[in-house]
Amino acid sequence: SPSPTAGRPPKTTNQTARNTVSETGPAGGIITSLIIGTLVWGEPMTLLKAAAIITALVGLGVYAGSFVVFGVGAWAGLAAGVCEGIVNGLRKSLKGADRSTVSMIQYGVGAFVALLIALLTAERLIHVEGDKPMNIIGPLLVALAFAIGLVCVGYLSLYGFGHFDLNVGTILLSTEIGFAPLLGLLFYGEVPGLVVAIGGLLVFAAVTLTVLERPTPSVAAETSVG
Repeated sequence: SPSPTAGRPPKTTNQTARNTVSETGPAGGIITSLIIGTLVWGEPMTLLKAAAIITALVGLGVYAGSFVVFGVGAWAGLAAGVCEGIVNGLRKSLKGADRSTVSMIQYGVGAFVALLIALLTAERLIHVEGDKPMNIIGPLLVALAFAIGLVCVGYLSLYGFGHFDLNVGTILLSTEIGFAPLLGLLFYGEVPGLVVAIGGLLVFAAVTLTVLERPTPSVAAETSVG
């Protein structure tokens, strides 16, 4: 009888590299948020918070499946994570600002920059399979849903980082690594492997530690006001 893995392509070096990139991004964000939160916002480092950060980093490493493949792509992922950590710090500084206005400016400028890059690189804005005009409707609907989701993420992130420690908020964002396999299983029938499941569970364990963490007096005061 055929083996359970028959018909499945073996895990390639490129796949391992992509996993490593997916790990370096959130890891870079967590480390950057730790530095900014401590030096700029004066957020104290407690035992539970340190345990949550370490657990999240280990979970991301396990999820990637390899600490060895660390080429240009992984460095790019790490740089993206550092940028994300800086952006999260800016989101925290915008507490009290009108979130609708900030989101409008953020995505308006982002759309302009993205269009400029697309024009400079001569990249096709929409890729459609086949020659039928109706084939464009599906991609446009998906792009619209994606855009609405991004606006919601930006709005909620502005609110969340105004009421959380920067370190804790960034760890909570890393749960996307845990939710990705669940969504893949739900929508595409992709059964996550043992290593991916363990990595996701470790990330969720880190989130549990942040929930057990008592908020600092400054954050507690901000939450009661905002």
